[in-house]
Amino acid sequence: LPVERPQLLFASSYVHLPDLWALAPSLRSVPSVLYFHENQFAYPSRQEPDHSYGFQQLIAAAAAQRCVFNSKYILESFFAGAQDVLRRLPDARPIYLIEQARKRSAVLGLPLQCVLNESHIASRAHHPDGPLIVWVHRWEHDKDPESFFAALEDLSQEGLGFRLAVLGQKTKRHPEVFDRLQQSLSKHIVHFGTVEENVNRQLLHQADIAPSTALHEFFGVAQMEATHAGAQPLVVDDLAYRELYPERFRYPRGELKPRLRMLIESYAAGTSLAGDYREITAPFGRPMLDRYEEFLGSLGSAQAEA
Repeated sequence: LPVERPQLLFASSYVHLPDLWALAPSLRSVPSVLYFHENQFAYPSRQEPDHSYGFQQLIAAAAAQRCVFNSKYILESFFAGAQDVLRRLPDARPIYLIEQARKRSAVLGLPLQCVLNESHIASRAHHPDGPLIVWVHRWEHDKDPESFFAALEDLSQEGLGFRLAVLGQKTKRHPEVFDRLQQSLSKHIVHFGTVEENVNRQLLHQADIAPSTALHEFFGVAQMEATHAGAQPLVVDDLAYRELYPERFRYPRGELKPRLRMLIESYAAGTSLAGDYREITAPFGRPMLDRYEEFLGSLGSAQAEA
């Protein structure tokens, strides 16, 4: 622990504040903010969900001085999930925990370094092999890669031309579809696998379309980075995407293939898909930092008055 008393405790929602305070009682008097970038009540598990993790998050949220959620979707899904779990208890349902935490909660998105850097939008030359489609997400089942690559395999069999760069964080135990597609989509692949940040940035600035089929997304940093680089976003009309992306860039779940087909055919007819989409990412630059400064400053003022 630091020798001097810290001014603020800004903790991830994975930190169980009551346990931390038990281990370090001196931190109990420090103003605390619990930051939610994940919500264990809403994680799409393939097994029977273990709600003990979500319950611990709820207790920590009720104990914190303030809670911050990086989207309205994660806030609403967290408290809806908490209410659903508490209602299943046979008796002594501590509903007051939800009320206590909710009145202390605020929504603040993520300040993005790519937006703060004010990078330019690179022009794309029209490519004879078709638009460059990028997968930018983690290689895990909650991003639903099966639906994404099934759509591309069908479009490939239809004879449509496109290029594919599979980026994102590769996990050790990733879905087997990633291994299969190296064969089925080999003629389209221009890159496959996790890359260094500078190479990733270069590929994003060449991309034309950045789709998402996610089953689980509370903000989506990688999707935002691709959008900021000029790739046209194509996201599910669900999750946090509804509050982050205009309707024209969203599609009903299950309708990825016809939307991609339309974009690929439009590109073949000479339409440019990449463009300047920075109006989507602009709120997550300096304006978001200003909101954080105001928010954290209000905590300091309240502590001084106390």
